Amino acid sequence: MIAQNPEPPNRRVGWSIYFLSVVAACCVCALLVVCHLVHKRSFWIALGVGCASALIVNLSRPRYERASGRWKAFYDNLLTRLPPPD
Repeated sequence: MIAQNPEPPNRRVGWSIYFLSVVAACCVCALLVVCHLVHKRSFWIALGVGCASALIVNLSRPRYERASGRWKAFYDNLLTRLPPPD
């Protein structure tokens, strides 16, 4: 059996941010579809907006190892509540 190296915390935080951003954008899209404000392309628009916002946050945030204060609390919350996919 091959032992796997655990994923570094900074990478796990990055995946969690991508997940949260995409889900949030898709929820807003679903709300707009229910209200009949947008068309069928709204899913793809929401997916693009979620990915773009996650990319911006991941590029601008401090690394896990250097984080302090609110960023550190946010990272610890993500690591405990949103484990990465296996």
